[in-house]
Amino acid sequence: MIKATASGCAVVWGGFYPSNPYTVEKNSGRGVPYGHSLFEDNAEYGYGIMKGYLTRRSTLISNVEENILPTLPEKSELATELKNWIFNRNNVDRCEVAFERITALLADIPESDFENSKHLRNLRT
Repeated sequence: MIKATASGCAVVWGGFYPSNPYTVEKNSGRGVPYGHSLFEDNAEYGYGIMKGYLTRRSTLISNVEENILPTLPEKSELATELKNWIFNRNNVDRCEVAFERITALLADIPESDFENSKHLRNLRT
């Protein structure tokens, strides 16, 4: 879910930071992507946020499919989890599980492997 709001001068001058209703989810460190535009164009503003998100995700998927998976042994845990994430990319619950597993697997990779592969560095980042 993406929150994009827009308003005129009344809200900008009347709505102060401590009263912002959007925050991180308790104990997760994550929250709703949120932005506020002054120029009452929240539909276009929200669409831009969504397009940026979809572009970054598409680029990541291409990087994984074209540059990372071909370099991994087919039966490796990392390859399996990356394929699982790509297949389930529209299922939030499964993506969160895949994220945790992939993050743990990347933590076990020697630093020298990251130095030799900009694609692995991008994935880790």
